[in-house]
Amino acid sequence: MGFVQLNAMRLADIFSDDSNFRSYMILCFTEVLTAIISLSHGDFLSCWCSSNLSETEEDASLEYDIFAAVGWVLHNTSPDVKDATNLEFNLTRNSMLKASYAHHRTSLFIKFFANLHCFVPNVCEEQERNLFVLKVLECLQMDLSNLLPGFSFDSDAPKFATASKNLRSLLSHAESLIPNFVNVEDVQLLRISIFKDNDEMK
Repeated sequence: MGFVQLNAMRLADIFSDDSNFRSYMILCFTEVLTAIISLSHGDFLSCWCSSNLSETEEDASLEYDIFAAVGWVLHNTSPDVKDATNLEFNLTRNSMLKASYAHHRTSLFIKFFANLHCFVPNVCEEQERNLFVLKVLECLQMDLSNLLPGFSFDSDAPKFATASKNLRSLLSHAESLIPNFVNVEDVQLLRISIFKDNDEMK
């Protein structure tokens, strides 16, 4: 939760959009992405297709003088010190509306699918063609529930059906986020990815 998660997702977005790292990102991140789209439909909707998250965290940036901090550590860990001193620092609160935070988070999730599915013949290597789709299909045959503890998975429904239903809901939600949070090209790539997944599943 919070800005740490958003910034981590932004960093992953940058790497997944770089042709030098796309194969690596597919191999390392597809299991987690597949686990997310395999969640029970209710959990998936509340996490990724909602304007309001059930939980929020307060964020703040910690500002301090690194030299003063190092001096404080060295001083207070010295065996000769009897009275520890206090270190002064400032906390600057980061604020974002809950709905805006949820939309930014979902838009980055959509961009992962768009980036990893995208294949540019003049840039990408031939072995990357359909690599993401094939990796998702491979992961759908695995038990990924241990990757997301605390979330529910629908054990009665086939994983392919659950993933397809969740992705269609994500696509519908993504269309409502155009143009403020998601661009048309990413939504189109998500649409192509969903229908290609469904074709491969048949």
